Amino acid sequence: MSSFLERRRITNECLEACYKEHRETAKNHEEHHRFEEAGKEFFKSAKCFDLRSGYSDPWQPFEKYKRAANCFVRAHSKEAITSFTEAVKFLYNPMGGFYDDLSFEAVYFCIEFGYICEKELFDPLLANNLYTMADEWRLERGIPHTCPLTTFEPANYENDASAVMVEKNKFLSKKFKLGGGNITACVYAGSALVSISKFVSSWNFIKTKI
Repeated sequence: MSSFLERRRITNECLEACYKEHRETAKNHEEHHRFEEAGKEFFKSAKCFDLRSGYSDPWQPFEKYKRAANCFVRAHSKEAITSFTEAVKFLYNPMGGFYDDLSFEAVYFCIEFGYICEKELFDPLLANNLYTMADEWRLERGIPHTCPLTTFEPANYENDASAVMVEKNKFLSKKFKLGGGNITACVYAGSALVSISKFVSSWNFIKTKI
């Protein structure tokens, strides 16, 4: 047993050194606005932190993967999805259940990160991947939700951009709040939000051409 503990100690020390080395490299890239390189190094740093034993709660690796994702978003890199996914997995099934159930928070952040992918990376597919994950987890854990809108049919608005904005603002005004017991969007609402955003963008493009 002592040899096992010694091997684990040495492994943890190596991972800790790896974590710190990648973190410092990432910080340097971030300071010089090399955000994609920073994201890659923060991801490696988070992975080292993830692999070592001894951290006290799942929010620690969550925040580290989230920092990597934020750098990728600033670089407009779709690598952000991997970091976002790694982050939320720690909340949904943290360490095999040794910590408090954070499934509500996991669903919340799936939706928030999905919206970031839709808004900042202009990628509905990445957004829908996260919305789908949120909806599957919500159903597995029996978490209720209230959706402002679940379907969007452009033909019903007759190119009335102001009416569409009213629908979109229903999402934007309904802020996601942790601990509230309700999730304000599911995969269907997420798809509706993406459709609304694409419609508004195309309408604005048409208006600029007139």
